[in-house]
Amino acid sequence: MQLSCLGQPYAASVPTVEAIPSLDTFVFLGVSYPGKQLSTTTQPRSAEALTYRGHRYSR
Repeated sequence: MQLSCLGQPYAASVPTVEAIPSLDTFVFLGVSYPGKQLSTTTQPRSAEALTYRGHRYSR
């Protein structure tokens, strides 16, 4: 996903989410919905450094 802030473009990292069906059923406003269990996969951290107002930050 491509985003921009103050005219500077950058790519957003979007975590991968898997929806696994579960046996739960949820009711909202009288309508039943099947439940899903979400699992996220972690992405490796990059060695990016951030510079903000002249100060350099890194992870």
